[in-house]
Amino acid sequence: MIAPLQKPSRYDRKRFGVDTSELAQPKAHFDHNGDFRSYVTGHSCHLSPFKNNECGGVSEFNHIGEHGLGIKGSDLHGVCLCSNHHRLSPGSYHHLGSIEAFDATHGTNLWRENTRLLVSFLLRKAKREYVEKHADVIRQLQLPVTDDDPEIWKERAYTAAQLVRSMKR
Repeated sequence: MIAPLQKPSRYDRKRFGVDTSELAQPKAHFDHNGDFRSYVTGHSCHLSPFKNNECGGVSEFNHIGEHGLGIKGSDLHGVCLCSNHHRLSPGSYHHLGSIEAFDATHGTNLWRENTRLLVSFLLRKAKREYVEKHADVIRQLQLPVTDDDPEIWKERAYTAAQLVRSMKR
């Protein structure tokens, strides 16, 4: 019987001169923001008003920002979906594979929802002076848009995320 391969211990790697800088690196993750994730998952599924509040499963945080293989998207770009709409059902975000397909299937705009969540989080968590200093930008983010173009809302979401990143609590 062949013994399974084992990862060398820290002692062995030093002893044999193995460069450990490229071994078992954790996945890159930028913009970790546990406060925003908690705030978002405290809401019900984004689709529940469209589905007569008949969503199933537990509320989960769904990353919608740019990400790739081995890179998790920013925590500031996410919405709350129930487990069915996030990953379990055939019409779920992960089964459909893209924001565009999900929005077209369910008649929603995830970037608009992300912008709304970011602005409400900002107004709830930021210090008063910070909100007053950036009042014009926050007002612009809250203005209604006649065109429901996802690119406009994506741009607004990135602007709102910049404000959240720069706020001091």
